[in-house]
Parts: sequence; structure tokens; C-alpha cells
Amino acid sequence: MLTSTARVKIIDFGLATIGPISTSNAGTRCWMAPEVHACFTRSVHYNYKVDVWSLGITAIEMAEYDPPHIKLRGTELSERIINGPAPALKEDIWSNKFQRFLYKCLQKDPAKRPFAKELLLNRFITYNRDEDEVQYSIAEHIQKGAKK
Repeated sequence: MLTSTARVKIIDFGLATIGPISTSNAGTRCWMAPEVHACFTRSVHYNYKVDVWSLGITAIEMAEYDPPHIKLRGTELSERIINGPAPALKEDIWSNKFQRFLYKCLQKDPAKRPFAKELLLNRFITYNRDEDEVQYSIAEHIQKGAKK
């Protein structure tokens, strides 16, 4: 999570699995990858790439102040995430680097979704090397949102 000055704080998201593969469907549904939602109706195995999906959803939430599909519940939410298009930013005000980063994170097919280690090489990450500049930029964005 981020403070109003863009300091990163580690928090407990309340869910963890043991091992590289899981079939659990516990967690916060808006952030769950399609393959996790599929566990509600059938046994589906998934791996660490579900965390990359959740990162993409969290990035959209940070940019737009709400995660995609926040108003949907239960079966309707699962159906939208499994069968609908991958979430994307609502506004076209974001950099191409950020949009491509999200596109990679939010691949519906987990085989096409990168592992976290691969994302570290993404231009959105490698381009922003100055931590103070990034923190300032994020803090400025948070302050703009607070004024809305």
C-alpha cells in the first residue's frame, strides 16, 4: 500500500498458499485471476502467475482509485472475469509503457502471462530507475486524486 507521500508499506492481504500450484478459491474476488475464479465451479490448477494478474488489477486501482468490476458480486463477477475481456484502463491518459505493462499482467491465458521475474525487465519498470522521482510522481498523482 502507499501512504499519501507515496511511501510503500507492506501489508497482509490475508491469503497465502503453500507450494507453486494451488486449487484454492479463497481471496478477494476482484483481484483474482480468471483461473482462480474457475476454481468456484471446477478443479483448476494455477501457479504464481495469478499474482501477476493481481498486480495488474492493483495498478489499475492505484491509477483509477477502484479496481475493475468493483460493483459486481458473486457469479456475475466470476463470469465477467472468466469470459469477458481483460480489464484495461478507462482513460487514455496513461503512458504507453504503463498500458503495455498492464496488458502483459492481465493476459487471460496464464501461459501468455509473464512471471514476476520477467516483469522486472519490462520497460515500465526499467525506465523508472530514480526511486525519488517515481515516489514524487506517485505522490503527486495521489494528491490530485484526493482533490477530486
